[in-house]
Amino acid sequence: MKNICPKNKMPKQKRKSLHEYFPEQDRENSEMEYLMGIAYEIWDTEAIENDTPQEKGWEVPYKRSHIQDIIEDSNAYGIQTNERGFEHSHFWDNEHDPANDEMTGAKTYYKMFIKHLDGSDLSDEEALHMNELIAVE
Repeated sequence: MKNICPKNKMPKQKRKSLHEYFPEQDRENSEMEYLMGIAYEIWDTEAIENDTPQEKGWEVPYKRSHIQDIIEDSNAYGIQTNERGFEHSHFWDNEHDPANDEMTGAKTYYKMFIKHLDGSDLSDEEALHMNELIAVE
């Protein structure tokens, strides 16, 4: 039976296991560590009018993280795949589903940044690979 979704709703993608992404000879890569940090910006009505976030900073300062930790943090913060491409930066965010404060109406946006342990950027190929791992469930 085909998965039929309401209008304007995309079917949820099923997340693959780590080992589906890493061929047998590269399985040790699933234990590689990266530097990962999560920044946040809070936007309320006044902030939108002023074109400046109400508050911004680091929710999770850069830390050493295994791929599994990155996947877990992406789930915890609603981080989704990067649909814009990686021409200018390698980050992932929750732009399409920000955290909402029901009391104030403010929205919190998170951006996840991932780098090599030496602080260098991921290659486009590595970023695309990470994009698959962070795919929405």
